[in-house]
Amino acid sequence: MHSAPDLQSLMAEDTIFITPTGSRLYGLDHPGSDYDYIIVRAGDRISTSVVTESFDLRRVDFLTYIEALTAKPGGVFLESLYSERKLLGPLAEKYMPELDSFVPSAERLRRNLHKIAAGPLKTDLYKRVRFSAFTASRWNQWYWSGKRRYDPTLTEPEKIALNGIADRLMPLSYGDRLKVLDEELFFLDRSEAERTFSLKL
Repeated sequence: MHSAPDLQSLMAEDTIFITPTGSRLYGLDHPGSDYDYIIVRAGDRISTSVVTESFDLRRVDFLTYIEALTAKPGGVFLESLYSERKLLGPLAEKYMPELDSFVPSAERLRRNLHKIAAGPLKTDLYKRVRFSAFTASRWNQWYWSGKRRYDPTLTEPEKIALNGIADRLMPLSYGDRLKVLDEELFFLDRSEAERTFSLKL
């Protein structure tokens, strides 16, 4: 059983926001899951991680964060931006309007999310294969909703849908998993995306 850090104790004068990432943001955590957080701050360039047995704290400055969102949208930074579980810091009022107005390039987001989804299909770890389905679902939610935002935290029906997709993918070869990703999961039409992933578009 891991213990969460005291986030208020991590708040500094230059903090923009702190948010959980990974399984505890998605809602796929279990009692043994560790705690992962991103701390976005103003000021000088910084990109550091503090890793303990229970948690991983990643600190990044605002400019590095924006550059990452622009160059390679789709990963943990975009999820942290879309997180509805942010703890806002003293500088949130100054910086969040710019972050809230950020809209990634659709083509870059599609390309990066597809790459992120395809990679774990090489493994035989259930949680990694399920993560591929999760990434495909986020693309569909982002693209078909028209909101240009998605909530990384899964609903209970979405969790059930993802488990079902992972159960289906696990016995397949890597090549067949990729085929399912490309033909059935990643760029569905709106009605198929809603049905397959239990999305509310």
